Amino acid sequence: MILYALTDERDETDAAFLARVESALNGGVQWVQFREKRSSMEKREHRGRELVRLCKDYDVKCIVNDSVELALAIEAHGVHLGKSDGSITAARQLLSDNSIIGATCHDDFPSAITAQRDGATYVAFGAMYPSPTKPHAIRASLDTVKRAKAELNIPVCCIGGITPKHIPDLAVSGADIIAVASAIFNAANPQQAARAFREKMDANR
Repeated sequence: MILYALTDERDETDAAFLARVESALNGGVQWVQFREKRSSMEKREHRGRELVRLCKDYDVKCIVNDSVELALAIEAHGVHLGKSDGSITAARQLLSDNSIIGATCHDDFPSAITAQRDGATYVAFGAMYPSPTKPHAIRASLDTVKRAKAELNIPVCCIGGITPKHIPDLAVSGADIIAVASAIFNAANPQQAARAFREKMDANR
C-alpha cells in the first residue's frame, strides 16, 4: 500500500510548511498532495515548486489538488480532480502520458468506471470514516472498495478519517493507496504519525 499524505493550508512560512512535509517524508510517506486554495497563484507556484523539489529529493510523487494549471506550472507528478474540477480526459490531454491523475468518486462506483475509461490513474473513495477535515463528507463503504478492487484495473485509494487502526480492514478490502491529511499533518510529530501508518501498512501486506 502507498501512504499518501495530503497537506493542509495554514498561516505559516514556506520553511515551516516544508519542514512539516519533510518530517512526514522521513516517516515513510510515498506520495504528497499539495492542497492550497486560499493564497495567490504566485504564492502557490512558489511554494509548490519548493515542495516538488523536496519530494524529488526523497523520490516521492507530488500531486496537486484540483488544478491542472498549477500542476503544469510547478512540474508536479500529477493532479487529483474532484467531481467539479474539470474533465479527466482534458487533464490527460494536457499532462504527460505518465502523469498521475486521481479522481474523487465518493461512494459512486459508476463514476469510478467512467474515471478509469477517461484515463484516471487511480480512483479515490471516501470519506471512509468520520473526517475532521471534511465532517459533512459523503461516507463510502468497504463494499464499494472491494467492488472497485475486483472490477477495475487501476489502483483504489481510500480517504477520510483514516487512522492506523483502520488499516487492517482497508487492507482486507483491497485498498492500494491510503490517503491521510489531519492524522499526519495535525500531529505534533508528523514523522512519528506517518511511521505509525507505515508500520501498520507493512504488517498488513
